Amino acid sequence: MFSIGSYVVYGSQGVCRISEIRREDFSGTAKDYYILTPSDDPKMVIYVPTDATSLTSQMRQLLSLDELSALIHDGAASKPMEWINDPRSRNEQFRQILQSGDRLRLFCLLRAIHERREQQIALGKKLYAADEAICQRAEKLLHGEIAAVLNIKPDEVQSYIQSQLRAEG
Repeated sequence: MFSIGSYVVYGSQGVCRISEIRREDFSGTAKDYYILTPSDDPKMVIYVPTDATSLTSQMRQLLSLDELSALIHDGAASKPMEWINDPRSRNEQFRQILQSGDRLRLFCLLRAIHERREQQIALGKKLYAADEAICQRAEKLLHGEIAAVLNIKPDEVQSYIQSQLRAEG
C-alpha cells in the first residue's frame, strides 16, 4: 500500500504525488481511491481504485539513488538497441517499451533515438516525427522520474547522466 504524500510513477503518466486516499462513490458502489496529482500537471487529478490490481500495479515507487546509479551504469554498459528500419515495426516496438515502463529498456530506447538523431544530423536529415514523439514521451517518463529522485529539473537530467558516465570513465 502506498501512503499519502509519497511519489510514484503511474503508468505512462509519469511522476505523480499521492495527494489523498479517500472513499468515493462513482458508480453506485463506494470504494477507496488513491488520488494522484501528476508532477507536470498539478491541476489534473487521477483516481485509482485501491482494489483494482490492474491499475495499482501500474503504480511504482520512485527509484532509490542506488537504483538510479545502477540504471545509468547498466544502461551505458548494455548492448545498443538495433535500429529497426521499417517505421511501423519500429513504432510498435517503441510503444511496447513505453507501455512496459521498464526503466532499463526506456534508457536504451532513448540512447538509440539520440544516436540515430546524431546520425541523421550528420547526413543533413531529421528524425521521423513519430520517433521524436516517442523520444519526448520516453524522456517525460524517465527524465521526470530521475528529476524527482534528484530534486532537479527534467531538462537537467541529460547533463547529470553525462556527468555520471564521465565520472565512471
